[in-house]
Amino acid sequence: MNAVNPGTIATQIAQDVVGGSEQGFAELEKGVPIGRAGRPEEIAAAVCGCAAPPRAMPSARH
Repeated sequence: MNAVNPGTIATQIAQDVVGGSEQGFAELEKGVPIGRAGRPEEIAAAVCGCAAPPRAMPSARH
């Protein structure tokens, strides 16, 4: 079973959560472990990877 569970993503909804404030969004991003919000295309790539046909045993070297 695969799952994608993104955190804060740079979308209009995330901007709306902080009232459209760039400063508020910057504060929100401070709580993200990588120091920034994810991008929608990063989530799309993760989903596509989960939906791809199975291949050989995946490892960190692939």
